[in-house]
Amino acid sequence: MLDLAPVLLTAAFLTWLMSPLCAGMARRLGIVDSPDVRKRHRAATPYFGGVAVFAGIAASLVVASGLASSDPAEAGVASLDRPLLALLSGAGVIFALGLLDDVRPVRARYKMLLQGGVAVWMWSAGVRLESVPLIESAFSLNCS
Repeated sequence: MLDLAPVLLTAAFLTWLMSPLCAGMARRLGIVDSPDVRKRHRAATPYFGGVAVFAGIAASLVVASGLASSDPAEAGVASLDRPLLALLSGAGVIFALGLLDDVRPVRARYKMLLQGGVAVWMWSAGVRLESVPLIESAFSLNCS
């Protein structure tokens, strides 16, 4: 059984560490969400929070893969199996789309088309969400 503590700690720590750096970079580049009548915030809010979240999740998947590997020399990105690699790369495409949308708005139809394409791509690679047990507040990702 894989011990999830190092995986979760990697994601949390890296996200916590990178969040202020990403916010500062967004402010310097002027990539902020400005307040207007439709928004609740009163000050300009920096974008790029997704950069920190994506980095934390991607790093934790690599850590999980290394912990699950029986040979420490095979740990890391090279040891990711096809569904997990598809999940990581699909998330990367969706992340890049969100980042592009932060910098220069993308029309909803194009976002939906790309997101649907990524979903089909990940399904064809074997990524399946088998169940979402709300009572247990957890999800099961079957990557077989």
